[in-house]
Amino acid sequence: MDSKPTVVDQEARSSRVNRRQKQHDFARAHILEAAAKLVSSGSIEELKMEDLAQEAGYSVGSLYYYFKNKDELAFELFTVKMGEIREAMEQAPPDGLEVQEVLVWRISQSLLKLKDSSAVIIDLAGRVHRTLAQSCENDAPLLHSLILEQQEYLGRLVVSTLGQRKMAISESDAGCAFEGLLRAFIAREFLINKYPEIDAEGLARKVVEIFWHGAGIEPE
Repeated sequence: MDSKPTVVDQEARSSRVNRRQKQHDFARAHILEAAAKLVSSGSIEELKMEDLAQEAGYSVGSLYYYFKNKDELAFELFTVKMGEIREAMEQAPPDGLEVQEVLVWRISQSLLKLKDSSAVIIDLAGRVHRTLAQSCENDAPLLHSLILEQQEYLGRLVVSTLGQRKMAISESDAGCAFEGLLRAFIAREFLINKYPEIDAEGLARKVVEIFWHGAGIEPE
């Protein structure tokens, strides 16, 4: 009769699983870092898996173990870059700013980060959107979820920045409005200027001022 696994056995098995997961996550992050380096000097379309394997120090076969194809690689790299923009927004603002100015500062920081990586992000976004469009029956919900996630994030950011200040709209409506304004103004800048030449703080201020009045934020 087989004996039941002891607590020690279970802990050892759990430890091995956690260790393998950490190794897996480390390898994926390392490959994404190598991919970002190569894409920054070229494009995701030009990226060859052989070159990536050499840069990352893995075999081509190992790359396909961690990423099933270049579409998945592009999607994950795009997600990483968007995460970096969020991190820029979450930095502690300078002391002494009014609430509205804190929101302007946070958005301008994200735009500056986008400005630094604009070519790479545009390139990756193009690949991601084309991939989703080609298989829209399966991936339209994924694209919708990405937009919804961004709206929810911006809604939470606005509410946390406002603190005790009240709005005339809900958190979800605030996120939707803010995301729409940002997207519209950024698209306008791409039509008029080259993105690296835009005034990040000026754009952020326009977006916040329109949002501030539209959301009916109570005065101090």
